[in-house]
Amino acid sequence: KELLAEVEDRVREGISALGIERCRLTHEGEPMYYAEDFIPEILQRYGAVLVGGFTSFCGGHWQMDKDGKWDTARSLKEMNVSLVHREDALNFLARCYIEHTPIYRCQRIYEKIGEYLHRAQDWHCRGVVMHLDIGCRSQAMGNLEAKQVLRKAGIPVLTYEASNGDPRNFSPHQVADQVESFLHMLGLRPVEEFG
Repeated sequence: KELLAEVEDRVREGISALGIERCRLTHEGEPMYYAEDFIPEILQRYGAVLVGGFTSFCGGHWQMDKDGKWDTARSLKEMNVSLVHREDALNFLARCYIEHTPIYRCQRIYEKIGEYLHRAQDWHCRGVVMHLDIGCRSQAMGNLEAKQVLRKAGIPVLTYEASNGDPRNFSPHQVADQVESFLHMLGLRPVEEFG
């Protein structure tokens, strides 16, 4: 309750997690697990924040429609789910896993594309950073189609290539240049330039 009250107060007062938020972005695709802070650190220097993305929101239970629009899940009571026996609970957990696991959802391309679009719109993001993961082809499946849909909706997209698990497939200088060029295209400059 205290955390919820604090978050609601911060939203009301316009206080961001970063302190200075000039731009909000999502990150779609697997992160580079060996360098998870690499892109966020670049963004922070420009006053940009990542509010999440596919892997950030893959846990938990969400209500999703066929177009990819997300909403808070209904309660067990609202869903007419009764967990009387252990088997009831295990069946419900299995259903949640099938409906919400990223491994399953990343291959339902049209829903995935809709999720990317709605997430960027619902979180009021100015752009999307998208990992075209060469280490996990199923995760990257449909990302180029999603890029076209996002751009048609007026949402700029940066794509970069790396591997989520193999640092040999990651060029820090190339990705940094791409991210900084994208931020400049969005009209952002490093925060320290403004004193």
